[in-house]
Amino acid sequence: MRAMSDSQQRSMLDTTVPFGAALITLIDTLDAGVIVYDADGVIVYVNASTPGLLGLARESLLGQRIEYVVTAVTADGQKLASTDLPSGQSRRARRPVEEVVGVDLPERGRRWLHVDAHPLTFDDGSLGVVTILTDVSEERRASQSTAMFVALSNAMVRVDNETSLMQTMCDLIVAKGHFALAWIGFADSDPAESIRIAYSAGAISYLFPGIVSWSEARPQGRGPAGHALRTGQIQINNDIAHDPNFEPWRDRALSFGLRSSISLLFHIGDQRAVLAVYSHERFAFDEMTVTRLSEIANEFGLGVAHLRTLEQVSAALDGTLAALSHLAEGRDPYTAGHQSRVGSLGGAMARYLGLDDTMANLIHKAGQVHDIGKTSIPAEILTRPGRLSTIEFDMIKQHSEVGADILSRAALPWPIADVALQHHERLDGSGYPHGLVGDEIILPARIIAVADVVEAMSQHRPYRPALGLEAALAEVSAGVGNLFDGDVVSACHAVFNMGYTFEWGTWTTDS
Repeated sequence: MRAMSDSQQRSMLDTTVPFGAALITLIDTLDAGVIVYDADGVIVYVNASTPGLLGLARESLLGQRIEYVVTAVTADGQKLASTDLPSGQSRRARRPVEEVVGVDLPERGRRWLHVDAHPLTFDDGSLGVVTILTDVSEERRASQSTAMFVALSNAMVRVDNETSLMQTMCDLIVAKGHFALAWIGFADSDPAESIRIAYSAGAISYLFPGIVSWSEARPQGRGPAGHALRTGQIQINNDIAHDPNFEPWRDRALSFGLRSSISLLFHIGDQRAVLAVYSHERFAFDEMTVTRLSEIANEFGLGVAHLRTLEQVSAALDGTLAALSHLAEGRDPYTAGHQSRVGSLGGAMARYLGLDDTMANLIHKAGQVHDIGKTSIPAEILTRPGRLSTIEFDMIKQHSEVGADILSRAALPWPIADVALQHHERLDGSGYPHGLVGDEIILPARIIAVADVVEAMSQHRPYRPALGLEAALAEVSAGVGNLFDGDVVSACHAVFNMGYTFEWGTWTTDS
């Protein structure tokens, strides 16, 4: 089709488009683009703003069909067939059609246009279409960037280990940011000084061992990722096809549809890491997107450093609790392993009751030291095979308060000290040391109370042989409502029915 001059366009408009000259002049001053199509889908009018929005001169548009001069894509980046363009849909359906469409501009990369198409009846009775175009690229990227940032912020609250956190970071950058590929790498000390890619999402088949390096002496190390890792400077490559810094990877990247990238350094404590993100779009990394990705990388670096600190603290806590448990059991060799078994069973019951892993682990730990107060009781009383006197039993009962005091001074997390204090309390107030009633006893202590009785009755003691698991479970069942929490007792029965054993300290079924 031939292009039209301005005078030809004006002449056609005077005879075919139901606009007055004054209105046409007004439309020509709008910031939004306006295109009028005739009944055959041929462009018969564009206002002054349209060429800038589409990256084409007005004379290149007039007299053409839009699909011949513009490559359009859907919101998910798929090429739009000519029949699915908003103007064509509106003409066929004889109704308004409103969509966001991507167009690839030679010097600006992909821009996103809100297209509002309406049927238009010409003076000769034929049906054309008028479309109004508004550039929403910045709003779209802002929305995607915000969604990505919110999703990643929420993930930092939920995820409790380094591996999951770093992988989640890559996953959400690709899924919520609509990027093609994201990876996180660390400097290796191998002869090639490779960057070890530890986490990745998206077009991961693009990657292979040794694809990037941090060595300035190697071509693979002089690219964006290596430079970012060495210098700390953000590396933006908004046109991979023509960027000289991408020479070693250009052909491979283009074959995977990768058109732009960013590489940036972030720190995990003293460790340096690089985040690399790729897009199918050219010029995808504007100032706002770069700022968001920098904020995300820095926040996740701090998050991983925090998790590493927590893991060190947790390891120290485990060591402290193990030492305390061994200290208590060293005073009473006849009950060696009692606290460990009570903690294991308590943790299994807590999980069955639906408590989260953090609380179940704390209940497990609380069980491991619930009798620490027995270190204050003379060994000859703890190991005596006969019946204790009232005074001696009163001394033993003090272990709950002594244990709570020891654990409180150690500043251990809740509910460890409170479990030591309350694990001999009973629902009807008959327990000790404070005669608490019902819900005054915290749930973790109610769990350990049942685990304590079941373990003790199941195992051998100096003053009696082991009574067995069946008798122990019958005992706690008989105390439901008066002494023990019914839901907790039911959970105890359930975990044993599902295969739990004291020998293994775990479940032996898939349930």
